[in-house]
Amino acid sequence: MNTSEKPRDVGGVELLMSNHQSLKAEIDAREDNFTSCISLGKELLSRNHYASAEITDKLVALNNHRQGVVQRWEERWENLQLILEVYQFGRDAAVAEAWLIAQEPYLMSTELGHTIDDVENLIKKHEAFEKSAAAQEERFSALERLTTFEIREMKRREEAEAEERARLEREEAERKAALEAASRPKEPDPASADRPDAGGAAIEERPVHGVQPRPQTVGSTPSPPKPTPRSQTLLRSEEKTKRKDRSRSKSPFRSFRWKKSSPKTHSGAHSDDEGVLASRQECSSPDEEGFEGNLVRKHEWENTTVKASNRSWDKVFVVLRGSHLAFYKDPKTAKSTPDQRFKGEAPLQLHGATASVATDYKKKKHVFRLKLENGGDFLLQAQNDAEMNTWISHINAHADTTASGSSRSQTLPASGQKEDQKRRSFFTLKKT
Repeated sequence: MNTSEKPRDVGGVELLMSNHQSLKAEIDAREDNFTSCISLGKELLSRNHYASAEITDKLVALNNHRQGVVQRWEERWENLQLILEVYQFGRDAAVAEAWLIAQEPYLMSTELGHTIDDVENLIKKHEAFEKSAAAQEERFSALERLTTFEIREMKRREEAEAEERARLEREEAERKAALEAASRPKEPDPASADRPDAGGAAIEERPVHGVQPRPQTVGSTPSPPKPTPRSQTLLRSEEKTKRKDRSRSKSPFRSFRWKKSSPKTHSGAHSDDEGVLASRQECSSPDEEGFEGNLVRKHEWENTTVKASNRSWDKVFVVLRGSHLAFYKDPKTAKSTPDQRFKGEAPLQLHGATASVATDYKKKKHVFRLKLENGGDFLLQAQNDAEMNTWISHINAHADTTASGSSRSQTLPASGQKEDQKRRSFFTLKKT
């Protein structure tokens, strides 16, 4: 059954098929032996024989080998049938072609006869040709029928074409979805939309000592400010503070109390200035701005010593927001369920991360590399160089903003406890 002998004609194929059928007869003749052997093995297993493990292995191997032989015989038989059909088609085609070649001189003849007898003979000859052609009609119609091999080949080609069309349609749909996602206006973050208004209200309602209001733009008509409940409350509190200061001025220790309270006033003014500046920095910070789009990702390193377990290219939807970079399966998942990330991964922390063009990677185009602070390494592929440069600039900007924000948060103002201790000691000396 494993022979590599190839037949050359219909007779050779029929001989191989005859030998193959004899093999099937031998397999069927030994069916009783197989059955008795298997039943004996099962009986030994039911008696808990000491070699039960070995008997089980032998039975499994025997059954597998037997099924393999039967399957191989069926495959060989099917292949021989296909070859026989092809050779029969070739034989019939050769016979039909020989008949056509034999009849071609008669059809190409220009003899029409010169007498009545000659014409009658030509008519009889032509009638005989028509009868012969009618007898060959069945053979020609049989040649028009497709063989089993041709039918299978056509089905295989149709399946391949259908898969190719489905792949092209899927790529076209993904490309349209990416274009729609890129052209769609970005929705403002509710947190970032609320903070600038809150910061502006704080700047307008809380006047800072020593800071003049900004002049209005040339050409804009000044409108009188409308008093708000919060501003009226602040004015009332300032009037109460002034009344308290006047009452304190009548005390004989007015100078000492004024000196003691003046640093607090200045410190309050400084704290107001710092709050306004901090609110302005928060409004202008790019951490609240997001950037998203479709990329193709390859995870190379988990850290500096461990390679990633899955280093294949995956198409993902990337969302850059603040100091985090998250991966999703598609834009719909990112918007509907933002906690359901790609493969359950946690978002990447961009603190200390760098993004640059992957000049050392030549297999794909428009690829840039993202290196994390912990040694993690990612390759990301964009659609073109412009999109790649945009991603690199956004990632580096967010990483720099994260680093600068953490350094500013560690700087704290000096405490004024020593100055308070000195003033208290001064009052203590006066009392003694």
